[in-house]
Amino acid sequence: MKRDCFYYWEELRKIIVGSTPYEEDVRKLTALERAFARADEAWNVAWTAASQATADHDKRYALASALLWLEHKGLYGGGCFIPGAGTKRLRFFRSLGKGRRKATDGPAWTEAIRQAALKHGWCEWELVRGVLGIHFEPHPHEPEALREFTLLLREVLFIDGDKSADAVEAWVGACKHAIREFGRPRSYGVREQTKDLFLTAVGEYTEAKDALAKAREREAAAPKEAEEGQDAGNS
Repeated sequence: MKRDCFYYWEELRKIIVGSTPYEEDVRKLTALERAFARADEAWNVAWTAASQATADHDKRYALASALLWLEHKGLYGGGCFIPGAGTKRLRFFRSLGKGRRKATDGPAWTEAIRQAALKHGWCEWELVRGVLGIHFEPHPHEPEALREFTLLLREVLFIDGDKSADAVEAWVGACKHAIREFGRPRSYGVREQTKDLFLTAVGEYTEAKDALAKAREREAAAPKEAEEGQDAGNS
């Protein structure tokens, strides 16, 4: 896709190489603009995914913000000690840069995703009809005068209808974060809302883990079934 901005200093440097002895000054002067360009692109990617899922204008903002909020946390790898520490990104954001959190440009894009997630409001965990949800609250000064939204976590993660093992793995990763955040010891005791969120996160994690195992079994069986079907057709 053609673009009229530069995401990396290396791109811009090729244009000015040999034209000035003050390249470092130029790099610093343009650093903020490159950061803004990456944040804008991260928002555009999330907005496109949200726009394909709903025609509700305000809900698009909530969905896009929630996707970015989750991706900034990290949804793959890391085991149970450091959830989200893997290099894989949520599928919607693999077009950004080299597409991996631990690529050379990964930290710059992860920061851009964080900035984009805060562009129009804040997201936080919420209980929705007994399952994990994400509450989006727009900024008070938001010129769009957006509505608040509370979305189901699974609604956000599966907005494109993808139920592959890759997509379900992201659901597992999100539940890990919720368990970790609401399972922290608190010297002042556990508030009821926090306890409910913790128990809900544990329950949804169990559901997500079971769904992931089934998705992997289904995908592992698919090539065998296709091969058997081909053999039957040739016999």
